[in-house]
Amino acid sequence: YMEVLSNEISWWMYETSQKTHENQDDYFLISAKLLSLKNSSTQEKGMDLFTRAINDSSGRVVLTLMNILFSESPQAGQGLHGQLKPLFTDICDRTREELRSARTVLASRLISLFRIDQQWTQENLLPLFSWKNIEEASVVWQGFLYSPNFYSPLLIQMKSEFLETACHFETFQKQNCVEF
Repeated sequence: YMEVLSNEISWWMYETSQKTHENQDDYFLISAKLLSLKNSSTQEKGMDLFTRAINDSSGRVVLTLMNILFSESPQAGQGLHGQLKPLFTDICDRTREELRSARTVLASRLISLFRIDQQWTQENLLPLFSWKNIEEASVVWQGFLYSPNFYSPLLIQMKSEFLETACHFETFQKQNCVEF
């Protein structure tokens, strides 16, 4: 039944996570179940990549988890919450193509994640930005570039990948991405 209701469940989780900070264990359990589904990706035409990602059930799971993270007012360097870390690590697994939308949304929060847990971000999220895998890199770059902010310590870590992005704008156009 989760596959049939994944969109509705993820919408409910996202909306309620903005208003309550109770029952976090339930959110983590449901998030893990939704992320384990093999066919969670939506392919609606006419939407840019980031809009598709935030309207996908796996993308909304990331938004829900970020709401939970930020509800705790995280401090720089404190590390990711114990139950968030394995979920975010699973999302970063490139072999899980069905979670590409989730990775796009996660990449849009790259600066915050880098500030909260630099080591985890360097080990799990930053490797996705390597242009050695063009298809994967283009979706995370689209998520990151959707946010208009830059953070110099992060850009220093990903300088070569950032500079190489200029060579891949045609890839963004092929994917119906937002114009920069």
